[in-house]
Amino acid sequence: AFGWRAAFLFCGVPGLVVAFLVMLINDPPHGVNDEPHTAAEAAAAGARTHRGDYKLIFTNAYFVLGLAGITANCFCLGALADWMPTFLVRYRDMELQHAGFVIGVAT
Repeated sequence: AFGWRAAFLFCGVPGLVVAFLVMLINDPPHGVNDEPHTAAEAAAAGARTHRGDYKLIFTNAYFVLGLAGITANCFCLGALADWMPTFLVRYRDMELQHAGFVIGVAT
């Protein structure tokens, strides 16, 4: 019944739900990720390794969820850039070169 407009319902409604849920996430306490400021604090923190740094980053839920969101955004933008010129040519009677230019500027 909605044709291609059903995609807005299929993607938009879950997007609004996720946006609402994101508003419920609490921010981490101020300074929780700050580096030690003195030599004594640095010594107490121990030696740092690259493996430990990666473990620290990828066990941070905020980072992992943010990375997943950016990845999904890039995936969708890539799909749009790939599909939209064809849509503009077929349904909006644009020439392929003009449609490609419009999408190239938009993305």
